[in-house]
Amino acid sequence: MQTVKNLENINLPSLNLEKTLSLLSKPEAYHVYFDPASNSLYIRLEKGLYAKLKNPITVAVAPLKPKVLGFEPSIDFVANLSVQVAEALSHKSPSLAKFILSHSATMNMAVGVKSPRTLETYAYWIMRYCKWSGLNPDELITDAEKNDVGSRIHWFLAYLRSQGLRDGSIINAFKAIKCFYSSNFVEGVKMPLIFKKTLRRAPTYNDRPPTQEELLKMLSVADVREKAIITMLALGGFRPSTLVRLKYRHVQEDLERGIVPVHIHVEASITKGHYGDYDTFIGAEAVEALKNYLDYRRAGDKYTPPEEIQPESPLIRNEYLAAKYIREGKIPPGITTDRLYDIVHKVYRQAGLIKGRKPGRYELRVHSLRKFFKTQLEAKGVKTIYVEYMMGHVRSPYDKTVEMKGVEFLRKIYAAADLRITPRPAPDDQFFALLEDFIRSKGFDVDKELLKKAIVKPHRTIVTSEEMEKERRKLIRDTFIKLLKNEFFEGGDEYIGSK
Repeated sequence: MQTVKNLENINLPSLNLEKTLSLLSKPEAYHVYFDPASNSLYIRLEKGLYAKLKNPITVAVAPLKPKVLGFEPSIDFVANLSVQVAEALSHKSPSLAKFILSHSATMNMAVGVKSPRTLETYAYWIMRYCKWSGLNPDELITDAEKNDVGSRIHWFLAYLRSQGLRDGSIINAFKAIKCFYSSNFVEGVKMPLIFKKTLRRAPTYNDRPPTQEELLKMLSVADVREKAIITMLALGGFRPSTLVRLKYRHVQEDLERGIVPVHIHVEASITKGHYGDYDTFIGAEAVEALKNYLDYRRAGDKYTPPEEIQPESPLIRNEYLAAKYIREGKIPPGITTDRLYDIVHKVYRQAGLIKGRKPGRYELRVHSLRKFFKTQLEAKGVKTIYVEYMMGHVRSPYDKTVEMKGVEFLRKIYAAADLRITPRPAPDDQFFALLEDFIRSKGFDVDKELLKKAIVKPHRTIVTSEEMEKERRKLIRDTFIKLLKNEFFEGGDEYIGSK
């Protein structure tokens, strides 16, 4: 099979095209067409990241090679693959979508790439590789069938190094090239020896978690939507790509019943790598911020009509498109991951936590909020295995110990840790605060003792923040009385937390 040439300003009706694949089309972003005369597929890309393209791009989808797939692909197979490519790339980079769809070799690569973000990264590096070599993807594969590709890869990586790219970027470029060749049955592609010995994927930049004071500064300048984003990232430990995919149904039950912390079950389909489901929670501050944001959406403003929040409504909506969708009686779309990055970066800058332009990356990034979740829970004594589970980290398929304990066990652990951004307010008239300071000086850690109780006695069905505060005060009072008895009646001075 030969690659179908890309068509820029084609008159689609003149090709006798039948829109038989309308179910696969997304009218505001792209249309999928089929030409029965030539048995060919066409995709017309209508929209970029934020707005419609001034010059829509029409791409004749390149056929896949049966030699690579092991079978003759049907039109439906190619159509669905084309839609996956358009979904992954058209709204972010129409030029990359056009590049992948226009060549058989890159379409073959797209078959084996599951993650949209990985496909975007690989497409970028293969496009650079083609531009540097002066050959298109199909010509690269034809050349590789006759000549060894090792020398070409060696000099391309050397070129990248001469351009000042860091080792991690060069390694990513090689991974993309290796995937490209192996997807087209060009075997034996290896990292050139000199680069294998010298390239190191050591972290060049180390981000850090923000302090509570820095998070408070961010919340002081954030608007109602930004507060919901910041508190959910910091108190729920979500990846940005997961947060933007959460719907109202994920929080609906606990939110409407007034249960805090709110449980959120995250399906594998909206996690990085789709490795498996997991459960996490958001504390009182995130719940309050989310409620305020949802109330704002229900009320509407002078620019956007009131929204009826439905189970499939995104937790964080696209404000730019919200008014249009609501007027049309549709559910507004959620924001993209890239947009979320922009929002958090803007709040960092408004709060004065990052300034000016800096080479490389800032030490405070979106991922820093996820680090806050991890470091704070571990500092409060929560076992790493529970923290890793609530962050959705990859686990062994044989490790089901956390899931077996159940949601309410994890809820009690989370509630006992008392994860918060605002420092815990002093109890009434400072009395309990003074008592807690005193027993801490005797070696008694209230937070860790509460966690022990939560693990040893997971007997309650649901544990709320208010109940945990009552239990905390009772523990402080009882411990203080025991310390006094131990001090004055037994003459000892040792720590009695375990008694």
